[in-house]
Parts: sequence; structure tokens; C-alpha cells
Amino acid sequence: MIYTKSKLYNDPRWIKKAREEKNRVGHCEKCWSTEHLICHHVIPLQWQNDMLEVNDFYKEVINVPTEVLCHKCHQGMERSGDLIDYARILAEGLM
Repeated sequence: MIYTKSKLYNDPRWIKKAREEKNRVGHCEKCWSTEHLICHHVIPLQWQNDMLEVNDFYKEVINVPTEVLCHKCHQGMERSGDLIDYARILAEGLM
């Protein structure tokens, strides 16, 4: 199935996952802020022309490493090109 960002992030399965993660963690994992929290995919989704092809929603979108970030830290990640820190991912057992 092909998803736009709006369709994916408004999907009830993603909304549930994001809410559960934000409630479980309760703060930004970078700066510890508790304001404007976002559930962020640690390994970026592979968007092409603002579209994402997903064959297994749970495997590719839900059951993947995520982290909770505040809006400010999330914007910083997005501006930095979302560089992946594989050493941290492996050390924390996220992959």
C-alpha cells in the first residue's frame, strides 16, 4: 500500500503506537523536556516523492525502533538530515 505522510501519521495504528510510547517514556530522550512530544522513527522511513510504499505496516512502521523527542529536538534531527547513529542503536539493543 502507498502512504502519504498524512495518511500514515493519521493511521489509528500509528496514533496508538505514538501515544503509548509518549506515555511510557514521558519526556524527550535528548533534552528531557516534557512539552510537545513526538514519537520519532530512529531509522528513517524511506519516503520517495512524499510517498511511502508499505507491504507490512506492523513490520515496517510500528515494530521498529522509535524514540520520543520534543518538537525542538525533532526539528534538529530533521534539519541534520536524520543522521543515523548505528552505534547507539546497536548498543541500546534497538536493532
